Amino acid sequence: MKSCRGLAAIAKSTPWHSNPSTKFPLWTRASVQYARPPGGYGVAVGRTSPLPSAPDVANRVKSVLRRMPQSVVVITAAGASPTQGHDSGLSGKQDLEPVGMTVSSFASLDLDGDVAAVAFNVKRPSRTLDAIAWGGGAFNVHVLAGTEAGARVAHHFTRPNGANPYEVRDGELEPSSHAATLGLFDELERRTGCVAISTGTDHRGHTSPPMLQGPGVLYVLKCALAEPAERMMLPIMNHTIVVAGVTDVVAGELPLKEGEQGVEALNGTHPTLGLTYGNRHYRSPGGIILNGDGSARKASEK
Repeated sequence: MKSCRGLAAIAKSTPWHSNPSTKFPLWTRASVQYARPPGGYGVAVGRTSPLPSAPDVANRVKSVLRRMPQSVVVITAAGASPTQGHDSGLSGKQDLEPVGMTVSSFASLDLDGDVAAVAFNVKRPSRTLDAIAWGGGAFNVHVLAGTEAGARVAHHFTRPNGANPYEVRDGELEPSSHAATLGLFDELERRTGCVAISTGTDHRGHTSPPMLQGPGVLYVLKCALAEPAERMMLPIMNHTIVVAGVTDVVAGELPLKEGEQGVEALNGTHPTLGLTYGNRHYRSPGGIILNGDGSARKASEK
């Protein structure tokens, strides 16, 4: 993607880890009171003058972009507790609840050789962004099917994450005194037909991000931040761009049923494509209007 060349250059110049067990750098939490890294995310991208603007231009651009369907994925991360921080004095306490969110900004940056660099952006503040930062830099990207099942998963994760089940009182991590509310993962199976699978912990004891399994999930991309971590979370205005490497790809139910045979699936039919969002609705990609080599479609293929 031409518009992502700058981020691709960062990805190429950065050492990537080829497997999830490799040590990932992470900001050290100095105090359990911090909601996010004390130094912020990455190095702020500054500018000497305001961006060009025009009256009502943002609303006009939104109207234009509604006509451009965007891919939709769900990102999940393990809710890291302050026990994973430094000198917290709270060893042995339970991790916080996992978190997740639907994003339409996911894109590939670099797919050369052994490196698979991907990126997405998210508006701050974000509990999912915090969880990635505190949880060892690992997260899962769920590529959803362009079906009703996939759309239900995407819509479920547009809801806010549940209330934090813990709070800090007198320097100790204690159960929250606020009324309990159901989190996203508590109602996941009832609302979407999917289940969240726990994949254990990494070599440092960090809880691995939950993996969604069900008819709406095409693939799961296991991702992790690279060294140095602060270069991989880039704050721009009120958003943060996250750049990560894919360490593994897990196929869901549909690709396995359809055979995973490249462009054409079994029986000569096309495989199920990913979910998109356009003009305020979830959509399935339409038919082919021109072959990838630029040649016209045959009448029998239309």
